[in-house]
Amino acid sequence: LRLFELIYASDAWGRLSLGQGSMASDGASGADLSRTGLGLGPAVGDLGGSTQFLAPDGSATGVFVADVFDDLSGLRRFRLRFDTPDWNGLTLSFAHGTDVLRRGRNLDFTDMAVTYSFDADDIVLEAIASYEWVDRVEERAVASVSLLHKQTGINANVATGANQRGEGGYVYAKLGVVSDLTRRGPSAIAVAYYDGDDLGGKGLRSEAIGIGATQTIEAWNLDLVAAWRRYDVTSPMQAFRHVDVIMLGARWQF
Repeated sequence: LRLFELIYASDAWGRLSLGQGSMASDGASGADLSRTGLGLGPAVGDLGGSTQFLAPDGSATGVFVADVFDDLSGLRRFRLRFDTPDWNGLTLSFAHGTDVLRRGRNLDFTDMAVTYSFDADDIVLEAIASYEWVDRVEERAVASVSLLHKQTGINANVATGANQRGEGGYVYAKLGVVSDLTRRGPSAIAVAYYDGDDLGGKGLRSEAIGIGATQTIEAWNLDLVAAWRRYDVTSPMQAFRHVDVIMLGARWQF
């Protein structure tokens, strides 16, 4: 169940949402002006997340990609959320909710986020920062920023997150360019790097490199997507083979 909510929106008072939907911190790592976010975003564990790392001899290790690659952003919950009106590109969001989709998981989730966007003659900027409390057990801080130079199409993204209670954190960076190679629509390509520590277990280090491209066909509302990413995990106690994932896809919006 992704979305099931009631929304009241007002230009003067903001937006109030009740039901299953995004917490304020959902997507806090995702400030992205590269046009390659569909295949090469900061949630690196989403692509091939259920793939298991193997030991050098080919045996199973019980460690999966999603276990050690995490952007630490909030998720969707049954919540009450409030978003302030846009003040010159600045928006504040607050949410409180619970997980109703898993039996026996009676945890409360509270978070807040600030979003800022700026569009000048040559530069576009997007930035997001969030803080999440999970039932007095966990606390997470996440932030991301993306910058685009309009004339050249060169863009850069940086995201970072860390558990404020317990271990685990990461840094993510992406560099790309958007150009008009064809008359059909923008063409975008980017390279990305992810470096995580202690996610999924003490002493584990996770690294990922990737390249992604998106070709938009504006007349058809279509995005053609290709991406490759290599995942590596290291541990003082165990050796792992790397994992390669290739994605080819298309998104049609209507």
